[in-house]
Amino acid sequence: MGGQPIDAQRALDLGIIDGLVMEPDFRQQAIVFARKVVLEGSRLKRVRDREERIVEARQTPELLNEYRIRNAQNLEAFKRLKGLFNVSKLLYINLLKRVWQSSGN
Repeated sequence: MGGQPIDAQRALDLGIIDGLVMEPDFRQQAIVFARKVVLEGSRLKRVRDREERIVEARQTPELLNEYRIRNAQNLEAFKRLKGLFNVSKLLYINLLKRVWQSSGN
């Protein structure tokens, strides 16, 4: 994925989501889905636990090496930035920005 946004149909195709519904029917479809899960006694499968699409990739470790090579620069930049940002700092910056804007600046 690489962190890039994807549309709902692509997410469905990849098995990231369980289904698509049209907005006017969203609530009713959610209830139907929940009832189906409860009646079947099935557990919702977490994306992290879905392995059917990565079995082949696990058998070819060079794929991970190729990914590391292609993304080495991005990974290094991420490591450098990792400590610079955290949720508390971002919330504080956002709060300061709002206070500054509400003061007429």
